[in-house]
Amino acid sequence: MTTNFDGPTPTEKFQRDTLQLYADGDREFERELIEEYRTSVQAHLPQLVEILAKDTFTHDDEEGAVLHSHDIKGCSSYIGAEAVRFVSGKMEQYCKAKEYKEASKYSAELEKEVTRIFSILDKYLADPEAEIDVEGDGDVGANNNTDKSNSNNNDKTDPKKEETKKDGASTPTPTSQKS
Repeated sequence: MTTNFDGPTPTEKFQRDTLQLYADGDREFERELIEEYRTSVQAHLPQLVEILAKDTFTHDDEEGAVLHSHDIKGCSSYIGAEAVRFVSGKMEQYCKAKEYKEASKYSAELEKEVTRIFSILDKYLADPEAEIDVEGDGDVGANNNTDKSNSNNNDKTDPKKEETKKDGASTPTPTSQKS
C-alpha cells in the first residue's frame, strides 16, 4: 500500500516555527497548546497501542484505531511535532485500509517519538529561545533554523492557511482559535 507517509521518519522532531506561527507569538498560548497536546497524546496513544495489539478487531476497534491515530497526527501538526505526526499518519493510513497488523509494526516507533517530543517540548517550555536538539540526536543547534526543505511535509496542515468557501469568503482552517 502506498500512503502519503512513505519513506523514513523525518529526522526533524520539532519544528518550533510551526508552533510559534500557530500561537502568533503568544507564549502563554504556546504553553496551553503544548499541555493540551500532551494530554491528548497521553489519552490516545495507549488506546491505539492496545487496539493494535489485538489478534481480532471489532467494528469499534477499527473505528477506534483510525480515531486515535488521526487525533495524534492532527494535534501533532499544530505544534510542529513532525516525527510524531508522520508516524501516526502512517499508522492512520494503514488503519483506514484495515491493515492493522501493518499499523501495529509502528507502535514502538510512535511511542519512542512521543517520548522524544515530550522531552523536547519540556526543554522548549523551560526556555523557548534556547537552542534545542530538534533531531533528538544530541546535537543542539544543528537544525534549529526555519528551513523545512529537509523535512517531509506530506499532508502537513498550514496553521495559517485559509480555506475558500463556495461564496468566495476565506476563513482560517484551524478549528481551535486563540481566545
